[in-house]
Amino acid sequence: MPRPKLFDFNDERDEIIAAVTERVVRNRIAAAERGGALLEYVLNEAAFREIERLVKYGSDDASGEVGSLGFWRGVARRVGSASDAQKQSTLRQIVGAYAADIAGNFDPRVYGFANKVIPVGLNLLFQAQSRDGARVRGLRDRIEIEGDIDTITALAEQGTLIVAPTHVSNLDSIVIGWALAEVGLPPVTYGAGKNLFSNPGISYFMQNLGAYKVDRRIQHVLYKDCLKAYSEELIERGYHCLFFPGGTRSRSGMVEDRLKLGLLGTGVSAYQRSLAQGDPQPVYVVPLTLNFGLCLEAEGLIHDYLRAVGREYYLLPDDPFDSPLEVMRFLTKIARMETSMVLRFGQPMDVLGHRVDAAGRSFDARGREVQLPNFFETAPGEFGSDDSRDREYTRQTGEALAAAFVRETVIMPTHFVSYVLFGAARRRFPELDLSRVLRFARDLHVPWAEINAEAGLLRDRLREQHDAGKIRLFRTLLDRSIPEIIDNGIEALGMYHPVAPAVATGQGVRLNHMNLLCYYANRMRCIE
Repeated sequence: MPRPKLFDFNDERDEIIAAVTERVVRNRIAAAERGGALLEYVLNEAAFREIERLVKYGSDDASGEVGSLGFWRGVARRVGSASDAQKQSTLRQIVGAYAADIAGNFDPRVYGFANKVIPVGLNLLFQAQSRDGARVRGLRDRIEIEGDIDTITALAEQGTLIVAPTHVSNLDSIVIGWALAEVGLPPVTYGAGKNLFSNPGISYFMQNLGAYKVDRRIQHVLYKDCLKAYSEELIERGYHCLFFPGGTRSRSGMVEDRLKLGLLGTGVSAYQRSLAQGDPQPVYVVPLTLNFGLCLEAEGLIHDYLRAVGREYYLLPDDPFDSPLEVMRFLTKIARMETSMVLRFGQPMDVLGHRVDAAGRSFDARGREVQLPNFFETAPGEFGSDDSRDREYTRQTGEALAAAFVRETVIMPTHFVSYVLFGAARRRFPELDLSRVLRFARDLHVPWAEINAEAGLLRDRLREQHDAGKIRLFRTLLDRSIPEIIDNGIEALGMYHPVAPAVATGQGVRLNHMNLLCYYANRMRCIE
Protein backbone atom coordinates (compact mmCIF):
# COMPACT_ATOMS: atom_id res chain seq x y z
CA MET A 1 0.00 0.00 0.00
CA PRO A 2 1.53 3.40 -1.00
CA ARG A 3 1.85 6.25 1.49
CA PRO A 4 -1.71 7.24 2.44
CA LYS A 5 -2.87 10.51 0.91
CA LEU A 6 -4.15 11.67 4.29
CA PHE A 7 -0.58 11.81 5.60
CA ASP A 8 -0.06 14.91 3.43
CA PHE A 9 -3.28 16.65 4.48
CA ASN A 10 -1.71 19.38 6.60
CA ASP A 11 0.47 20.46 3.67
CA GLU A 12 -2.73 21.17 1.71
CA ARG A 13 -4.98 22.32 4.53
CA ASP A 14 -4.75 26.07 3.89
CA GLU A 15 -5.14 25.50 0.17
CA ILE A 16 -8.24 23.35 0.78
CA ILE A 17 -9.81 26.01 3.00
CA ALA A 18 -9.17 28.66 0.36
CA ALA A 19 -10.58 26.43 -2.41
CA VAL A 20 -13.71 25.64 -0.39
CA THR A 21 -14.25 29.32 0.35
CA GLU A 22 -13.87 30.27 -3.29
CA ARG A 23 -16.18 27.49 -4.44
CA VAL A 24 -19.01 28.43 -2.09
CA VAL A 25 -18.70 32.17 -2.78
CA ARG A 26 -18.54 31.65 -6.53
CA ASN A 27 -21.55 29.32 -6.52
CA ARG A 28 -23.63 31.66 -4.37
CA ILE A 29 -22.86 34.70 -6.51
CA ALA A 30 -23.61 32.74 -9.70
CA ALA A 31 -26.90 31.45 -8.25
CA ALA A 32 -27.97 35.00 -7.35
CA GLU A 33 -27.15 36.20 -10.87
CA ARG A 34 -29.26 33.38 -12.34
CA GLY A 35 -32.25 34.50 -10.33
CA GLY A 36 -31.75 32.26 -7.30
CA ALA A 37 -31.58 33.36 -3.68
CA LEU A 38 -30.05 36.84 -3.40
CA LEU A 39 -26.98 37.25 -1.20
CA GLU A 40 -29.03 39.44 1.12
CA TYR A 41 -31.44 36.59 1.80
CA VAL A 42 -28.66 34.03 2.27
CA LEU A 43 -26.80 36.27 4.72
CA ASN A 44 -30.01 37.20 6.52
CA GLU A 45 -30.93 33.55 7.00
CA ALA A 46 -27.47 32.74 8.33
CA ALA A 47 -27.59 35.65 10.78
CA PHE A 48 -31.13 34.84 11.94
CA ARG A 49 -30.38 31.14 12.48
CA GLU A 50 -27.13 31.84 14.31
CA ILE A 51 -28.72 34.47 16.57
CA GLU A 52 -31.52 32.02 17.33
CA ARG A 53 -29.04 29.24 18.11
CA LEU A 54 -26.74 31.32 20.29
CA VAL A 55 -29.67 32.72 22.27
CA LYS A 56 -31.11 29.23 22.72
CA TYR A 57 -27.83 27.82 24.02
CA GLY A 58 -27.09 30.90 26.11
CA SER A 59 -23.75 31.76 24.54
CA ASP A 60 -22.37 35.18 23.75
CA ASP A 61 -18.84 33.82 23.73
CA ALA A 62 -17.07 33.54 20.37
CA SER A 63 -14.86 30.76 21.71
CA GLY A 64 -15.52 27.69 19.58
CA GLU A 65 -17.95 29.69 17.41
CA VAL A 66 -17.55 31.26 13.99
CA GLY A 67 -18.93 34.48 15.41
CA SER A 68 -20.34 35.85 18.64
CA LEU A 69 -23.94 36.91 19.17
CA GLY A 70 -22.81 40.50 18.67
CA PHE A 71 -21.18 39.67 15.34
CA TRP A 72 -24.30 38.05 13.93
CA ARG A 73 -26.55 40.88 15.15
CA GLY A 74 -24.24 43.26 13.34
CA VAL A 75 -24.59 41.25 10.12
CA ALA A 76 -28.38 41.31 10.45
CA ARG A 77 -28.40 45.10 10.95
CA ARG A 78 -26.07 45.95 8.07
CA VAL A 79 -26.93 43.51 5.30
CA GLY A 80 -30.12 45.25 4.15
CA SER A 81 -28.33 48.51 3.30
CA ALA A 82 -25.02 46.98 2.19
CA SER A 83 -23.71 47.34 -1.37
CA ASP A 84 -23.16 44.28 -3.55
CA ALA A 85 -19.43 44.50 -2.90
CA GLN A 86 -20.02 44.66 0.86
CA LYS A 87 -22.37 41.67 0.74
CA GLN A 88 -19.81 39.65 -1.19
CA SER A 89 -17.11 40.65 1.30
CA THR A 90 -19.30 39.59 4.23
CA LEU A 91 -20.15 36.34 2.44
CA ARG A 92 -16.46 35.60 1.90
CA GLN A 93 -15.65 36.39 5.54
CA ILE A 94 -18.36 34.08 6.90
CA VAL A 95 -17.68 31.23 4.48
CA GLY A 96 -13.93 31.45 5.13
CA ALA A 97 -14.54 31.25 8.88
CA TYR A 98 -16.86 28.27 8.48
CA ALA A 99 -14.39 26.47 6.20
CA ALA A 100 -11.55 27.02 8.67
CA ASP A 101 -13.73 25.79 11.54
CA ILE A 102 -14.83 22.69 9.61
CA ALA A 103 -11.38 21.71 8.31
CA GLY A 104 -9.68 18.87 10.10
CA ASN A 105 -6.08 18.17 10.98
CA PHE A 106 -3.93 15.08 10.56
CA ASP A 107 -0.76 14.21 12.42
CA PRO A 108 0.96 10.99 11.22
CA ARG A 109 2.65 10.70 14.61
CA VAL A 110 -0.70 10.68 16.41
CA TYR A 111 -1.99 8.17 13.86
CA GLY A 112 0.97 5.88 14.58
CA PHE A 113 0.51 6.35 18.31
CA ALA A 114 -3.23 5.59 18.08
CA ASN A 115 -2.58 2.44 16.07
CA LYS A 116 -0.33 1.21 18.86
CA VAL A 117 -2.27 2.38 21.90
CA ILE A 118 -5.88 1.63 20.92
CA PRO A 119 -5.30 -2.07 20.07
CA VAL A 120 -3.22 -2.52 23.24
CA GLY A 121 -5.91 -0.90 25.37
CA LEU A 122 -8.72 -2.89 23.80
CA ASN A 123 -6.70 -6.09 24.04
CA LEU A 124 -6.16 -5.57 27.76
CA LEU A 125 -9.92 -5.44 28.15
CA PHE A 126 -10.78 -8.22 25.71
CA GLN A 127 -8.12 -10.77 26.64
CA ALA A 128 -10.48 -12.58 28.97
CA GLN A 129 -10.30 -16.32 29.20
CA SER A 130 -12.89 -18.27 27.30
CA ARG A 131 -15.46 -20.02 29.43
CA ASP A 132 -13.73 -23.35 29.19
CA GLY A 133 -10.43 -21.76 30.21
CA ALA A 134 -8.74 -23.26 27.16
CA ARG A 135 -7.07 -20.12 25.85
CA VAL A 136 -6.78 -16.39 26.11
CA ARG A 137 -8.89 -14.71 23.44
CA GLY A 138 -7.62 -11.58 21.74
CA LEU A 139 -9.10 -8.55 20.07
CA ARG A 140 -9.76 -10.14 16.68
CA ASP A 141 -11.74 -12.88 18.45
CA ARG A 142 -13.93 -10.24 20.05
CA ILE A 143 -14.24 -7.81 17.13
CA GLU A 144 -14.66 -9.68 13.88
CA ILE A 145 -14.02 -8.07 10.49
CA GLU A 146 -15.72 -9.61 7.45
CA GLY A 147 -16.03 -8.86 3.74
CA ASP A 148 -13.99 -8.84 0.54
CA ILE A 149 -11.08 -6.78 1.87
CA ASP A 150 -8.84 -7.68 -1.10
CA THR A 151 -11.23 -6.04 -3.56
CA ILE A 152 -11.55 -2.90 -1.43
CA THR A 153 -7.76 -2.70 -1.05
CA ALA A 154 -7.32 -2.92 -4.82
CA LEU A 155 -9.91 -0.20 -5.39
CA ALA A 156 -8.23 2.08 -2.83
CA GLU A 157 -5.16 2.11 -5.08
CA GLN A 158 -7.20 2.94 -8.20
CA GLY A 159 -9.51 5.67 -6.94
CA THR A 160 -11.12 7.33 -3.93
CA LEU A 161 -13.10 5.35 -1.37
CA ILE A 162 -16.24 6.60 0.33
CA VAL A 163 -16.78 4.27 3.28
CA ALA A 164 -20.47 4.44 4.22
CA PRO A 165 -21.27 2.75 7.57
CA THR A 166 -24.35 2.27 9.64
CA HIS A 167 -24.17 4.32 12.84
CA VAL A 168 -24.79 2.72 16.23
CA SER A 169 -22.63 4.45 18.84
CA ASN A 170 -20.15 7.25 19.40
CA LEU A 171 -17.59 4.45 19.63
CA ASP A 172 -18.09 3.73 15.92
CA SER A 173 -15.39 6.06 14.63
CA ILE A 174 -12.78 4.58 16.97
CA VAL A 175 -13.68 1.02 16.05
CA ILE A 176 -13.76 1.77 12.31
CA GLY A 177 -10.37 3.50 12.50
CA TRP A 178 -8.89 0.45 14.22
CA ALA A 179 -10.53 -1.94 11.73
CA LEU A 180 -9.23 -0.07 8.66
CA ALA A 181 -5.68 -0.17 10.00
CA GLU A 182 -6.07 -3.80 11.09
CA VAL A 183 -6.91 -5.02 7.57
CA GLY A 184 -4.42 -2.72 5.81
CA LEU A 185 -6.85 -0.15 4.38
CA PRO A 186 -5.81 3.52 4.32
CA PRO A 187 -7.02 6.01 6.93
CA VAL A 188 -10.03 8.15 6.03
CA THR A 189 -11.24 11.63 6.77
CA TYR A 190 -14.75 11.92 8.16
CA GLY A 191 -17.25 14.34 9.59
CA ALA A 192 -17.90 14.11 13.32
CA GLY A 193 -20.15 16.03 15.67
CA LYS A 194 -18.40 19.12 16.96
CA ASN A 195 -19.25 18.12 20.53
CA LEU A 196 -16.87 15.16 20.25
CA PHE A 197 -13.92 17.51 19.77
CA SER A 198 -14.31 18.67 23.36
CA ASN A 199 -15.02 15.22 24.79
CA PRO A 200 -12.36 14.56 27.46
CA GLY A 201 -11.88 10.96 26.41
CA ILE A 202 -11.23 11.31 22.69
CA SER A 203 -10.72 15.00 21.83
CA TYR A 204 -6.96 14.56 21.33
CA PHE A 205 -7.53 11.91 18.67
CA MET A 206 -10.44 13.77 17.06
CA GLN A 207 -8.26 16.84 16.65
CA ASN A 208 -5.40 14.99 14.97
CA LEU A 209 -6.74 12.06 12.93
CA GLY A 210 -8.38 13.77 9.97
CA ALA A 211 -11.89 14.24 11.35
CA TYR A 212 -13.63 17.45 10.36
CA LYS A 213 -16.18 19.26 12.51
CA VAL A 214 -19.90 19.11 11.81
CA ASP A 215 -21.98 21.37 14.04
CA ARG A 216 -25.45 19.81 13.79
CA ARG A 217 -26.96 22.75 15.63
CA ILE A 218 -26.32 24.95 12.57
CA GLN A 219 -29.14 24.47 10.09
CA HIS A 220 -28.93 27.30 7.55
CA VAL A 221 -28.13 26.75 3.88
CA LEU A 222 -24.79 28.58 3.83
CA TYR A 223 -23.28 26.24 6.41
CA LYS A 224 -24.57 23.22 4.47
CA ASP A 225 -22.96 24.69 1.34
CA CYS A 226 -19.65 24.77 3.19
CA LEU A 227 -19.92 21.15 4.34
CA LYS A 228 -20.80 19.99 0.84
CA ALA A 229 -17.98 21.98 -0.77
CA TYR A 230 -15.48 20.69 1.78
CA SER A 231 -16.49 17.10 1.05
CA GLU A 232 -16.31 17.64 -2.71
CA GLU A 233 -12.88 19.22 -2.43
CA LEU A 234 -11.53 16.29 -0.39
CA ILE A 235 -12.89 13.66 -2.79
CA GLU A 236 -11.63 15.51 -5.86
CA ARG A 237 -8.17 15.67 -4.30
CA GLY A 238 -8.21 11.92 -3.69
CA TYR A 239 -8.77 11.79 0.06
CA HIS A 240 -10.56 8.64 1.15
CA CYS A 241 -13.65 9.63 3.13
CA LEU A 242 -16.16 8.19 5.55
CA PHE A 243 -19.77 9.35 5.71
CA PHE A 244 -22.51 8.16 8.04
CA PRO A 245 -25.45 8.21 5.57
CA GLY A 246 -27.92 7.95 8.44
CA GLY A 247 -26.62 11.34 9.57
CA THR A 248 -26.45 10.41 13.24
CA ARG A 249 -26.68 7.40 15.53
CA SER A 250 -29.78 5.28 14.98
CA ARG A 251 -32.01 6.35 17.85
CA SER A 252 -34.45 3.50 17.34
CA GLY A 253 -31.83 0.77 16.92
CA MET A 254 -33.18 0.03 13.43
CA VAL A 255 -30.99 -0.40 10.37
CA GLU A 256 -31.07 2.96 8.60
CA ASP A 257 -33.30 3.07 5.52
CA ARG A 258 -33.94 6.80 5.19
CA LEU A 259 -30.51 8.08 4.30
CA LYS A 260 -29.28 11.64 4.14
CA LEU A 261 -27.95 11.96 0.60
CA GLY A 262 -26.27 15.38 0.70
CA LEU A 263 -22.72 14.24 1.43
CA LEU A 264 -23.21 11.02 -0.54
CA GLY A 265 -24.09 13.22 -3.52
CA THR A 266 -20.68 14.86 -3.32
CA GLY A 267 -19.23 11.62 -4.68
CA VAL A 268 -21.44 11.96 -7.76
CA SER A 269 -20.53 15.63 -8.28
CA ALA A 270 -16.82 15.01 -7.67
CA TYR A 271 -16.74 12.21 -10.25
CA GLN A 272 -18.71 14.30 -12.76
CA ARG A 273 -16.31 17.22 -12.30
CA SER A 274 -13.28 14.99 -12.91
CA LEU A 275 -14.87 13.80 -16.18
CA ALA A 276 -15.53 17.39 -17.26
CA GLN A 277 -11.90 18.27 -16.55
CA GLY A 278 -10.71 15.40 -18.71
CA ASP A 279 -9.06 13.54 -15.84
CA PRO A 280 -11.54 10.85 -14.66
CA GLN A 281 -10.99 9.94 -11.00
CA PRO A 282 -12.96 6.83 -9.95
CA VAL A 283 -14.97 7.08 -6.75
CA TYR A 284 -16.13 3.91 -5.00
CA VAL A 285 -18.78 3.58 -2.27
CA VAL A 286 -18.11 0.86 0.33
CA PRO A 287 -21.06 -0.15 2.54
CA LEU A 288 -20.09 -1.10 6.08
CA THR A 289 -22.40 -2.47 8.76
CA LEU A 290 -21.54 -2.18 12.44
CA ASN A 291 -23.14 -4.98 14.39
CA PHE A 292 -22.85 -4.68 18.17
CA GLY A 293 -24.33 -7.16 20.59
CA LEU A 294 -24.72 -4.30 23.08
CA CYS A 295 -24.74 -0.53 22.70
CA LEU A 296 -23.20 1.87 25.20
CA GLU A 297 -25.85 4.55 24.64
CA ALA A 298 -28.85 2.26 24.04
CA GLU A 299 -31.00 3.58 26.87
CA GLY A 300 -30.56 7.23 25.94
CA LEU A 301 -31.00 6.59 22.22
CA ILE A 302 -34.27 4.69 22.57
CA HIS A 303 -35.60 7.30 24.99
CA ASP A 304 -34.82 9.95 22.39
CA TYR A 305 -36.62 7.96 19.70
CA LEU A 306 -39.67 7.26 21.87
CA ARG A 307 -39.92 10.89 22.89
CA ALA A 308 -40.09 11.81 19.19
CA VAL A 309 -42.70 9.20 18.15
CA GLY A 310 -44.62 8.56 21.37
CA ARG A 311 -47.35 10.48 23.11
CA GLU A 312 -45.83 10.66 26.54
CA TYR A 313 -42.91 12.58 27.93
CA TYR A 314 -39.64 10.71 28.23
CA LEU A 315 -36.85 12.07 30.41
CA LEU A 316 -33.53 11.65 28.65
CA PRO A 317 -30.78 10.14 30.80
CA ASP A 318 -27.24 11.46 30.61
CA ASP A 319 -25.18 10.30 27.64
CA PRO A 320 -22.74 7.70 29.05
CA PHE A 321 -20.27 8.52 26.27
CA ASP A 322 -19.54 11.80 28.07
CA SER A 323 -17.99 9.82 30.94
CA PRO A 324 -14.68 8.05 30.23
CA LEU A 325 -15.26 5.84 33.28
CA GLU A 326 -18.64 4.74 31.92
CA VAL A 327 -17.08 3.95 28.53
CA MET A 328 -14.46 1.87 30.31
CA ARG A 329 -17.13 0.04 32.30
CA PHE A 330 -19.01 -0.74 29.11
CA LEU A 331 -15.92 -2.11 27.35
CA THR A 332 -15.02 -4.17 30.38
CA LYS A 333 -18.49 -5.70 30.49
CA ILE A 334 -18.71 -6.57 26.78
CA ALA A 335 -15.26 -8.15 26.99
CA ARG A 336 -17.05 -11.11 28.58
CA MET A 337 -19.15 -11.67 25.45
CA GLU A 338 -18.25 -14.41 23.02
CA THR A 339 -18.05 -11.83 20.23
CA SER A 340 -18.58 -8.19 21.06
CA MET A 341 -19.13 -6.85 17.56
CA VAL A 342 -18.91 -7.68 13.87
CA LEU A 343 -17.82 -5.18 11.24
CA ARG A 344 -18.89 -6.31 7.78
CA PHE A 345 -17.71 -4.61 4.60
CA GLY A 346 -20.21 -4.98 1.77
CA GLN A 347 -19.69 -5.24 -1.98
CA PRO A 348 -18.16 -1.96 -3.27
CA MET A 349 -20.28 0.15 -5.64
CA ASP A 350 -19.65 2.97 -8.08
CA VAL A 351 -21.28 6.36 -7.55
CA LEU A 352 -24.46 5.12 -9.28
CA GLY A 353 -24.84 2.04 -7.10
CA HIS A 354 -23.50 -0.53 -9.60
CA ARG A 355 -21.43 -3.43 -8.27
CA VAL A 356 -17.69 -2.97 -8.82
CA ASP A 357 -15.02 -5.67 -9.12
CA ALA A 358 -11.36 -5.50 -8.08
CA ALA A 359 -10.40 -4.06 -11.50
CA GLY A 360 -12.80 -1.16 -11.03
CA ARG A 361 -15.30 -2.39 -13.62
CA SER A 362 -19.00 -1.66 -13.02
CA PHE A 363 -21.78 -4.21 -13.51
CA ASP A 364 -25.55 -3.79 -13.51
CA ALA A 365 -28.05 -6.01 -11.67
CA ARG A 366 -27.94 -8.56 -14.50
CA GLY A 367 -24.17 -8.85 -14.41
CA ARG A 368 -23.58 -6.82 -17.58
CA GLU A 369 -20.61 -4.47 -17.62
CA VAL A 370 -21.56 -0.80 -17.88
CA GLN A 371 -19.47 2.18 -18.96
CA LEU A 372 -19.96 4.66 -16.15
CA PRO A 373 -18.82 7.83 -18.00
CA ASN A 374 -21.65 7.37 -20.51
CA PHE A 375 -24.16 8.22 -17.77
CA PHE A 376 -22.66 11.71 -17.43
CA GLU A 377 -22.48 12.74 -21.07
CA THR A 378 -24.40 15.90 -21.99
CA ALA A 379 -23.32 15.50 -25.63
CA PRO A 380 -21.04 12.94 -27.32
CA GLY A 381 -17.66 13.23 -25.60
CA GLU A 382 -18.81 16.13 -23.39
CA PHE A 383 -19.49 15.96 -19.67
CA GLY A 384 -21.32 18.61 -17.74
CA SER A 385 -23.34 19.13 -14.59
CA ASP A 386 -27.08 18.56 -14.48
CA ASP A 387 -28.59 19.13 -11.05
CA SER A 388 -31.79 17.13 -11.63
CA ARG A 389 -29.85 14.24 -13.18
CA ASP A 390 -27.31 14.17 -10.37
CA ARG A 391 -30.05 14.25 -7.72
CA GLU A 392 -31.63 11.21 -9.37
CA TYR A 393 -28.27 9.44 -9.51
CA THR A 394 -27.69 10.18 -5.83
CA ARG A 395 -31.14 8.86 -4.95
CA GLN A 396 -30.36 5.70 -6.93
CA THR A 397 -27.08 5.21 -5.07
CA GLY A 398 -28.84 5.82 -1.75
CA GLU A 399 -31.35 3.07 -2.52
CA ALA A 400 -28.56 0.66 -3.40
CA LEU A 401 -26.76 1.55 -0.18
CA ALA A 402 -29.89 1.09 1.95
CA ALA A 403 -30.41 -2.36 0.37
CA ALA A 404 -26.78 -3.23 1.10
CA PHE A 405 -27.24 -2.24 4.75
CA VAL A 406 -30.06 -4.78 5.11
CA ARG A 407 -28.18 -7.47 3.21
CA GLU A 408 -24.96 -7.03 5.20
CA THR A 409 -26.43 -6.51 8.68
CA VAL A 410 -25.42 -9.34 11.00
CA ILE A 411 -28.19 -10.42 13.37
CA MET A 412 -26.69 -10.99 16.81
CA PRO A 413 -28.14 -13.18 19.61
CA THR A 414 -29.21 -10.11 21.62
CA HIS A 415 -31.22 -8.86 18.63
CA PHE A 416 -32.79 -12.27 18.07
CA VAL A 417 -33.84 -12.83 21.69
CA SER A 418 -35.14 -9.27 22.08
CA TYR A 419 -37.22 -9.68 18.93
CA VAL A 420 -38.76 -12.91 20.23
CA LEU A 421 -39.56 -11.41 23.64
CA PHE A 422 -40.85 -8.11 22.27
CA GLY A 423 -43.02 -10.06 19.84
CA ALA A 424 -44.60 -11.88 22.78
CA ALA A 425 -45.51 -8.54 24.34
CA ARG A 426 -46.99 -7.30 21.06
CA ARG A 427 -49.19 -10.39 20.74
CA ARG A 428 -50.67 -9.78 24.19
CA PHE A 429 -51.62 -6.17 23.42
CA PRO A 430 -52.46 -6.17 19.69
CA GLU A 431 -54.71 -3.11 19.86
CA LEU A 432 -52.32 -0.85 21.77
CA ASP A 433 -49.84 1.62 20.31
CA LEU A 434 -46.13 1.32 21.01
CA SER A 435 -46.01 3.60 24.05
CA ARG A 436 -48.78 1.66 25.80
CA VAL A 437 -47.24 -1.71 24.98
CA LEU A 438 -44.01 -0.51 26.56
CA ARG A 439 -45.90 0.54 29.68
CA PHE A 440 -48.25 -2.40 30.15
CA ALA A 441 -45.83 -5.20 29.21
CA ARG A 442 -43.40 -4.38 32.01
CA ASP A 443 -43.10 -7.42 34.32
CA LEU A 444 -44.93 -9.62 31.80
CA HIS A 445 -44.00 -13.29 32.19
CA VAL A 446 -43.52 -15.32 28.98
CA PRO A 447 -43.47 -19.15 29.37
CA TRP A 448 -40.51 -21.15 28.08
CA ALA A 449 -42.72 -23.22 25.78
CA GLU A 450 -43.92 -20.10 23.96
CA ILE A 451 -40.43 -18.61 23.74
CA ASN A 452 -38.84 -21.79 22.37
CA ALA A 453 -41.65 -22.36 19.85
CA GLU A 454 -41.56 -18.79 18.50
CA ALA A 455 -37.76 -18.72 18.44
CA GLY A 456 -37.67 -21.98 16.50
CA LEU A 457 -40.06 -20.70 13.85
CA LEU A 458 -38.18 -17.41 13.59
CA ARG A 459 -34.81 -19.11 13.27
CA ASP A 460 -36.13 -21.32 10.44
CA ARG A 461 -37.33 -18.24 8.57
CA LEU A 462 -34.06 -16.40 9.13
CA ARG A 463 -32.03 -19.37 7.94
CA GLU A 464 -33.89 -19.29 4.63
CA GLN A 465 -33.14 -15.59 4.23
CA HIS A 466 -29.52 -16.14 5.26
CA ASP A 467 -29.08 -18.93 2.72
CA ALA A 468 -30.61 -16.69 0.03
CA GLY A 469 -28.10 -13.93 0.84
CA LYS A 470 -30.80 -11.51 2.03
CA ILE A 471 -29.46 -11.16 5.59
CA ARG A 472 -26.55 -12.39 7.70
CA LEU A 473 -26.86 -14.45 10.87
CA PHE A 474 -24.18 -14.58 13.50
CA ARG A 475 -22.81 -18.12 13.62
CA THR A 476 -24.29 -19.04 17.02
CA LEU A 477 -27.77 -18.45 15.55
CA LEU A 478 -26.95 -21.04 12.90
CA ASP A 479 -25.25 -23.82 14.83
CA ARG A 480 -26.60 -23.75 18.41
CA SER A 481 -29.84 -25.05 19.85
CA ILE A 482 -32.72 -22.69 20.57
CA PRO A 483 -32.37 -23.00 24.39
CA GLU A 484 -28.65 -22.19 24.10
CA ILE A 485 -29.38 -19.16 21.93
CA ILE A 486 -32.02 -17.88 24.36
CA ASP A 487 -29.72 -18.35 27.36
CA ASN A 488 -26.84 -16.65 25.54
CA GLY A 489 -28.97 -13.69 24.49
CA ILE A 490 -30.52 -13.10 27.92
CA GLU A 491 -27.13 -13.33 29.62
CA ALA A 492 -25.57 -10.88 27.14
CA LEU A 493 -28.44 -8.39 27.53
CA GLY A 494 -27.87 -8.32 31.28
CA MET A 495 -24.13 -7.76 31.13
CA TYR A 496 -24.02 -3.97 30.99
CA HIS A 497 -27.35 -2.25 31.54
CA PRO A 498 -28.15 -1.43 35.20
CA VAL A 499 -31.65 -2.82 34.71
CA ALA A 500 -31.52 -6.11 32.80
CA PRO A 501 -33.96 -6.06 29.85
CA ALA A 502 -35.10 -9.62 30.58
CA VAL A 503 -34.70 -12.01 33.51
CA ALA A 504 -34.92 -15.81 33.25
CA THR A 505 -37.08 -17.57 35.84
CA GLY A 506 -37.92 -21.21 36.45
CA GLN A 507 -41.06 -21.04 34.30
CA GLY A 508 -39.97 -18.61 31.61
CA VAL A 509 -38.70 -15.05 31.13
CA ARG A 510 -39.84 -11.86 32.84
CA LEU A 511 -39.77 -8.72 30.69
CA ASN A 512 -37.93 -6.21 32.81
CA HIS A 513 -36.98 -3.18 30.68
CA MET A 514 -39.27 -2.81 27.69
CA ASN A 515 -37.52 0.20 26.18
CA LEU A 516 -34.25 -1.70 25.85
CA LEU A 517 -35.99 -4.77 24.48
CA CYS A 518 -37.60 -2.50 21.90
CA TYR A 519 -34.21 -0.99 20.97
CA TYR A 520 -32.45 -4.32 20.40
CA ALA A 521 -35.48 -5.92 18.73
CA ASN A 522 -35.66 -3.04 16.27
CA ARG A 523 -32.42 -4.19 14.65
CA MET A 524 -34.44 -7.01 13.11
CA ARG A 525 -37.24 -4.84 11.79
CA CYS A 526 -35.44 -4.95 8.46
CA ILE A 527 -36.62 -8.56 7.95
CA GLU A 528 -40.32 -7.64 8.11
